Amino acid sequence: MVLKRKKEAVEHNSRSGSSRMDVPFEDELNKIASFDDSIQTDVLGSAKGIKSLKPTQTNSTAGPSAIPSTSGTSKKRKTCKDTLKEIHKEKENSRERCHKKKLDLFREIFSSNK
Repeated sequence: MVLKRKKEAVEHNSRSGSSRMDVPFEDELNKIASFDDSIQTDVLGSAKGIKSLKPTQTNSTAGPSAIPSTSGTSKKRKTCKDTLKEIHKEKENSRERCHKKKLDLFREIFSSNK
């Protein structure tokens, strides 16, 4: 949605005779574009699992995607990618448990009807 508004503002500003339109979040978009303007995701998730397309970063060479560690704690902080992986695994495990419960219920229902 933000990119769509930026595109509309750029197109509006390129027309002759039109008044200047501000691009929303222009500074933030420029920072993102200067870091990594690719459209390829780092992680793909599916029902079969997750697949990392780019190598994971260690905390010593962590880029902007890593959460900075606070001083005074020796606990390692997770990157956004690692957090997303954990969320995906939890969702898949939850779906699998729900599926198994439904199958068990169907087996119970159909075995009691015989």
